[in-house]
Amino acid sequence: MSTDRADAAAQRLMRAAQYFFPGTRPADRRVLFREGGRAAEEFCRERWRHDRDVRSTHGVNCTGSRSWRVVEDVLSTGETQAADYPSVGPDSPEHEPRGCPRGASFSWYTYSPTRVRSPYVRGPLLDLWRRAKGRHADPVEAWEWPTADPARCAAHKRARGRGGFVRCDWREVTEPVMAAQVHTVQRYGPDRIVGFPPIPAMSMASYAAGTRCLSVIGGTISSFYRRPSHRTRHQRTPPAPHRRPPLTSATDTETAPAMQQLSLDARAREHLERAAASSTGRSAETLYGGHDHSLRRTLVALRAGTAPADHENPGEATVVVLRGRVRPHRGDEVWEGMAGDPLVVPPARHGLAALEDYAVLPTVVKAA
Repeated sequence: MSTDRADAAAQRLMRAAQYFFPGTRPADRRVLFREGGRAAEEFCRERWRHDRDVRSTHGVNCTGSRSWRVVEDVLSTGETQAADYPSVGPDSPEHEPRGCPRGASFSWYTYSPTRVRSPYVRGPLLDLWRRAKGRHADPVEAWEWPTADPARCAAHKRARGRGGFVRCDWREVTEPVMAAQVHTVQRYGPDRIVGFPPIPAMSMASYAAGTRCLSVIGGTISSFYRRPSHRTRHQRTPPAPHRRPPLTSATDTETAPAMQQLSLDARAREHLERAAASSTGRSAETLYGGHDHSLRRTLVALRAGTAPADHENPGEATVVVLRGRVRPHRGDEVWEGMAGDPLVVPPARHGLAALEDYAVLPTVVKAA
């Protein structure tokens, strides 16, 4: 009797299940035939059905530029951590597969609708640049047109912090960027170009590219780590004791000389060009000092093969080689100096020959 009741209960349960699991059944209802409904499985299969996979890395906010195997099917569709790092030796544990969740989802981020794909420029600056290009065919001259005039320069600087960015194409935006670099180098010297490449903690590859560019052109490399506000708690210097400022009069302030700033690199290049065009092969300029000063600093440029006459040391003197190679001598003693070398002038009669076009910066303190 119990067996008959169990069979009846099973039959009722299977008949009720047909409302929850649609499909085709045989008479005994023990098999269910269904069509479709396997979209999730197809999605998984398509996820790993691709043309090839390549080794790559992520150059944005990746501390160690981790190695990834990027799956490509016309577009990048995914990435997996590379696990074939070189061995570090038997005395140390091997590297685990490295990579973060951000890197594992980078292919989705690449094609995200929120990703900025085009450069954006502040509207007033772009308008000035387009007007300048209409006046000057040369990009460097075009960049000088809005920057040399104080009114035009202030017009686009006042718009800072107010948004107003407009979309631009890469070719148009690259030209003013490069023109600004060339204009700065020509007018002020390459050391006036200060770059802030991504720090190594963000991307070793991007940091190397930016630092290399600044090094090649002679620019100044800035860094996140050089900011004084980012000292550790133990490295903070104690506050200086409060001191009253010295009393100064209006006359002292008015007669005090103004601070002067110049680019030695630009001046050296300018005087080398003058020396090359001069019949004497020489060009010089007193940067500081004179007959009424004890300290005198002069920039001297000579063409290769020329040499000033041997002369006495008027006091204490040093020479910094800015460009080229020089050969200072005192009697039978001979030395060689190249760009960046500081030379101490001996207190005796001496001379300075040019092995190649050179520019030097002698500093003299006249003896009392």
